[in-house]
Amino acid sequence: MPKNIDYPRKSFLNALNFAEAVDYLGGNTLISNVADKMNMSAKGGSFQALAGATLKHALIEKQKEYLKITNLFKEIKLAYNEEEKLQALRTSFLTPPVYSKIYEKFKNKEFPTQMLDKILIRELNVQEDIASRVANYFIKGATYCALLINNRLVEINSVENNEVSDEKEVVESPVITVAKSAGPFYGGGEFIQSQSFPNDSKSFIVHIYGHGIDSKLVVNDDDDLIIVEATLNKLRKKLREKKEGEISQS
Repeated sequence: MPKNIDYPRKSFLNALNFAEAVDYLGGNTLISNVADKMNMSAKGGSFQALAGATLKHALIEKQKEYLKITNLFKEIKLAYNEEEKLQALRTSFLTPPVYSKIYEKFKNKEFPTQMLDKILIRELNVQEDIASRVANYFIKGATYCALLINNRLVEINSVENNEVSDEKEVVESPVITVAKSAGPFYGGGEFIQSQSFPNDSKSFIVHIYGHGIDSKLVVNDDDDLIIVEATLNKLRKKLREKKEGEISQS
């Protein structure tokens, strides 16, 4: 009997995109329709890994030849505020058993970023050939859901964030700068501290700061660009709120 795999083989950000494709197609659609939407083969390994990851994160359900979004995905999509959305995202992210075990093991402790792949292999039965990717998926997803902050896994109900404090000076208007990074950071996409970077890197840093935002994100692949887009969406929200405030005062 094949061994049951209780961990995703694609990232949480990929799973969210997959669920959004199902939702775009009406929320209950043929598997083949989703594959067509994503320009993939329904029988291909990559598509099946994506579908499997999205199922493991409880964002979709499979019913014969159909895929259907779950109530948990609806909670994310229809959240009344950012706090409500964040709680639903965290619930989804921690649904895979391996992820929930990592979280419970290291909650409120210094997170062993550099050793996580070894821990996955030795203690959680993750296959050696994919352990580093699973570790990377966990770090990126936990960062995206604001569970991994300053290299510590926070309480699931925590509302901590990475915004600058009132005491820190911010620039007059938001600025985006892109610079090469020092190299392939483990778990690219994390918020990192300001530092200098040599010119021989193959990675990039996207730095967004101003008006309550000060984020540096390492960009190594498409998953990291999703985090960048999420940060830009936060910026768009702040700009809309500013514009609406100016209109109401005029």
